[in-house]
Amino acid sequence: MLSCRHAWSRKQKSLIVAGAVVALAASGTLIYVFERYYRGPSDRALVGTWQLEDGCVDCTHLITLEPIHNVIGFSDGLGHENLLDYHGRWYAGGELLVIHYDNSEEAQSIVIRIIDIAPDTIRVRWNGREMRLTRSRRAPPREIFL
Repeated sequence: MLSCRHAWSRKQKSLIVAGAVVALAASGTLIYVFERYYRGPSDRALVGTWQLEDGCVDCTHLITLEPIHNVIGFSDGLGHENLLDYHGRWYAGGELLVIHYDNSEEAQSIVIRIIDIAPDTIRVRWNGREMRLTRSRRAPPREIFL
């Protein structure tokens, strides 16, 4: 019968410790590389004013996503500029962008699925339609209803 006792030599102990250290270092390196280079962009990539290319011929719809997660929707149409449509809060996570309206008439949330993000263009699926949002230099109106 074999004995349950085994005396590890100093060399065997050193190899076990070295293997554990190398395995931890390799795991840490893999996690760092993934987080640094392969993880999707943070929600800071969405901050700014975006123009919706939604097919409207005589109007322009814009959305401003602020760094403090406030959202302002405004539009131009029929001789009017910077008409405030709504304001609220925005949240992003994974491939979803959620906008919650704070208007008393519309207390609802919309969910937008992000397909692709580039520095100046975002492709989204919204209400079953694929749309593009392009970065705009426009500033939203500042008369936000409280």
